[in-house]
Order: sequence, then C-alpha cells, then structure tokens
Amino acid sequence: MAVILPVEGKMPTFGDDCFIAPNATIVGDVEMGDQCSVWFNTVIRGDVNYIKIGNKVNIQDNAVIHCTYQNIPPILATTSLSGILPLYMAALCMTMC
Repeated sequence: MAVILPVEGKMPTFGDDCFIAPNATIVGDVEMGDQCSVWFNTVIRGDVNYIKIGNKVNIQDNAVIHCTYQNIPPILATTSLSGILPLYMAALCMTMC
C-alpha cells in the first residue's frame, strides 16, 4: 500500500482515476489532478511548501519531487511526463514537457 501521510496537518489530495503504485510515498501539501499516475519508488514531499500536479501527469519510476522552503514550489502542468529517476526541486514543468 502506498504511503500517504499528512505533514503539519496538510494531507495530499487526489483527483479522479489516479494510479498510485503500492510503494510510492506522497506526503504533505500535495494536490494532484485527475487521471494521474505515480509509479514505483516515487517520493513526492510537500513538507516545506506545496506541490501542484495537473491533470494527466505521468510521474515515472524513482522520481523525487520536493520543494524548497518558502521559495518556488514544484508545479507539474497538465499532460506532463517525467522520465525515470528524475529529481524536481522548485521546478516548473509546463504542458507536454
């Protein structure tokens, strides 16, 4: 079962029809749109800032999405695709990237 945890009272939220791999970890202030997929060993940490993920975003194996404290939060826009083993930290990934 995926690890879905609150941080400082903020729990991740998910849109409709999302796939979360059983060993993915998603914590804190994370908002995910509809029809997203989070694949194996991925970690999404919304612990010191928020993370916004649009609709139809595919986050592939071993991805790490994290934010910097009170700085630019990671935002993955609609229909974006992450490669295998990427690190997004305070990143902005727009449509079809």
